[in-house]
Amino acid sequence: MIDKNTAARLVAEGKVKHDAKTNTVTVDLGVLGKQMIGVSATDIADAEIAIIAESDQLERDIAERKANIEFETAEIERLSKELVDKKAKSDAIKNKPKSKVK
Repeated sequence: MIDKNTAARLVAEGKVKHDAKTNTVTVDLGVLGKQMIGVSATDIADAEIAIIAESDQLERDIAERKANIEFETAEIERLSKELVDKKAKSDAIKNKPKSKVK
């Protein structure tokens, strides 16, 4: 019997084929050829569910990070505009002709 982590990895890599009639799983072991390993369909189903849950969580994490990036980008744009406005005012003040007091 293989552990659930190994089953999850094998499912993710597409190296697992389940035969419902015999309730066995064929695992592609590469150079060793195909071997029958006694792993239950429940373990494979659990592994598939875990992969789906991880995928869903990753999608949520990515969406949250994208939202944060969009917010930060908008904030940078706002601050950049504010800087340009203040710089223009500063330059106008610096370049203003100075009146001489007599």
